[in-house]
Amino acid sequence: MDSTNKFNLIKSNTFFKSKKAISTILVLILLLLMSSYIFIMISNYFESTTNDLKITQELENFEQKLEIRKISGSTITIKNTFIDNLKLNSIKIDGVSCDLPIDNIGLGTFDVTINNCQDSLSLNTIYPVIIQTDYGIKIENEIFETLP
Repeated sequence: MDSTNKFNLIKSNTFFKSKKAISTILVLILLLLMSSYIFIMISNYFESTTNDLKITQELENFEQKLEIRKISGSTITIKNTFIDNLKLNSIKIDGVSCDLPIDNIGLGTFDVTINNCQDSLSLNTIYPVIIQTDYGIKIENEIFETLP
């Protein structure tokens, strides 16, 4: 072999080796990208699952933490230990919607004025009371105690 052929042979081997090195680098980059993508997908799944569990627990607590204390005259007493500024969408007593002068109640016990729904109620009678909020519906049977 003459020196030109040896040089071409060495040059061609180096060329092939560099091609192999590039393909190895590309495979490593693709492997890193795929593993990053899989990690992000798995972490998003677990984050959404955790958030769903928190929401489910909050909604289960809603039923326990909103309590109708009494209906007396033109007021309904509500105890809220669920969330501050709880939005009241509607209150119905015996299927009749009440006009509400306020939309939100804070934490604690509040007397909410109810209009136009207590007129047909009889004293010392049990009526279904339905409170609808953004978090759910609370249904209790309460005794109508005094006239307005």
